[in-house]
Amino acid sequence: MKSICEIVFVFALLVVLGACTKKEQKSEPLTVLRVGCLGVTNAQVLRIRSANLFKKNGININVEYQVGSSGPVLMESILAGRIDVAAFGDQPAIMGWLRGVDVKAVANFPSSPRNTYILVADSQKIKTMQNLKGKKISVQIGTINQHWLFLSLHQAGMKVSDVKMLML
Repeated sequence: MKSICEIVFVFALLVVLGACTKKEQKSEPLTVLRVGCLGVTNAQVLRIRSANLFKKNGININVEYQVGSSGPVLMESILAGRIDVAAFGDQPAIMGWLRGVDVKAVANFPSSPRNTYILVADSQKIKTMQNLKGKKISVQIGTINQHWLFLSLHQAGMKVSDVKMLML
C-alpha cells in the first residue's frame, strides 16, 4: 500500500508541475496530462494506468498515455510538445541538460544495473565482462542501457574502446 501511495504522490506532483507549466504558457487550466512511458518496462506508470489511480485519488484530469521505444524518443516527444511528462532513465535527461534543454527531473524510481542484462550469443565462451574484449556489442545510443554498459565496462577495468560498439 505504501508504494501505491508513493506512486500516486509522485504523479500528483507531476500533475501539479504540469498544471503550473501549462497555466504559464496558455493561461488555461490543465485538463489533459500526456504521459510518456516505455511500455512494459515502466511498471509504475502501468500500475497507475491500470488501477486508474488519478481518478481514484480525486485528481480530476484526463490522462493520455503514449508509449515510446526509448528514453531519447520520449525526450524528443517532450521537446516537440507531444507529451507533458515521462518516466525514463537518467541518460536522456543528462544528454538533454548537456545540450541546454530545460528539463526538470522531479522523481526517481529506484533501479540498478541488476535490472539490465547483457545478452550473449555464446554463453560458453563469454562468462565475464573481460570476455567481451574485442567483441561487438550493440546498444541504443543515449539510453540508460548505454550508461550502464559503459559503467559495467569501467567497473570491470575496461574501456569502451576495448569493445566494438554497434550503435542502434
